[in-house]
Amino acid sequence: MLTMFKLSFKSNRRRRRPILLMVVVLLFLTILSAHLTNAQATNYHYCGTSWPSANSNCGTSCPLGTNEECPGSETCYANCNNCPAVPIPPPSPAPPPSPAQATNNNYC
Repeated sequence: MLTMFKLSFKSNRRRRRPILLMVVVLLFLTILSAHLTNAQATNYHYCGTSWPSANSNCGTSCPLGTNEECPGSETCYANCNNCPAVPIPPPSPAPPPSPAQATNNNYC
């Protein structure tokens, strides 16, 4: 009698393995997708009088990569890997069309 119980218990374990594997895979994919959707793009753009200066001082960041973001006569330099990563701001939304543009779209 004890042998029958052991055999049935082992066979139930084998049936559960694919389900357990499926649950683990779904959990992993859920966590991975949540991480990827929350990830924000970054770069290493910093202002300085030269690239070595920007890379060592890590002063003002210029996430858009333009010199207009830098103070005074400093220039924006990319790949300042000694500095912390800078989040790239999302693009600004397009302005709404002017009233003249909105009314000129009537076609027959």
